[in-house]
Amino acid sequence: MENSMPSVLAGMTLLVLGESHMSLADHLMEPLHDNLTRQGAIVHSIGACGASAGDWLITKKVDCGAEQKGNGKIVIKGRDATTTPIGELIAADKPDLVVIVIGDTMASYDKPSFPKAWAWQSVTGLTKAIAATGTK
Repeated sequence: MENSMPSVLAGMTLLVLGESHMSLADHLMEPLHDNLTRQGAIVHSIGACGASAGDWLITKKVDCGAEQKGNGKIVIKGRDATTTPIGELIAADKPDLVVIVIGDTMASYDKPSFPKAWAWQSVTGLTKAIAATGTK
């Protein structure tokens, strides 16, 4: 049953960043972006394969990526993909809310043990950069 109440997201601008699951067709980007848009949000979604939190502080070449803006179609970037520093993205989009969707790359699934100090530094660096802009 469709909810007739207005969404709290209606009219909000969202910047959604993620890793490979936000970079490939028929994965998370399309349903997440579409759902947020249906709720009235203005959404800019970007995926960068293998990008950790700290990679959004710099421009880094990644193996694959994708981007979708508003009601536009998803653009699969393939090997031409890069991250864009979060400060530049926030300055361009002026989002009300930034959503970060990162899991495996921060868990270092390819390493024998979880690198706690690196993960803490990477996440803290990104959250401080977001907070410095006044964005939530």
